[in-house]
Amino acid sequence: MQRPALQLLPASNQLQTHLPVQLSGPALRQSYAGRMEVRFALRYEPQDRTVRAHRVEVLSLQFDGADPAVADMVSTYGPRLASQALEAFALYHVKPEELQLADSLGLQPGAITVTPQGLDVAIVAKDAAAKP
Repeated sequence: MQRPALQLLPASNQLQTHLPVQLSGPALRQSYAGRMEVRFALRYEPQDRTVRAHRVEVLSLQFDGADPAVADMVSTYGPRLASQALEAFALYHVKPEELQLADSLGLQPGAITVTPQGLDVAIVAKDAAAKP
C-alpha cells in the first residue's frame, strides 16, 4: 500500500482514502492498474497489538483500460470482495516498547475515535477492555 491521503470523517467515526490497486489473476489475460475509494473505522486488537480496519465500505473501484467484460465483473463483484478482503486488515502493528509504560500500569489502547483534529485513542484498564 502506498502512502494514501486520509480524510477524517468524525460524523461517522471513519476515515476515507483513495488507494492505488492492481487487478490480476488466472481468469484475466493481463493485469489492470486502478484506484479504489474506501471508507473505514479503526479498532485496536489487543491479542496481537494491531490497529485494524473495520466497518469497511468500498465506495468506488475503477480500473484503467479494462475491457467491458472485466469492467462489468469488477462493478458487480469487486466492491464486495474488496470490502471483505480489507475487513480486519492490520494497518499498524504496535511495537511492545510503544506500550511498555501502559503495560506496566495495566492499561492498553481502547476505542479509537475520529475527531476533526485527528484520532483520539482511549486508554483503558486491561480488565475493562476484556468485559463485554
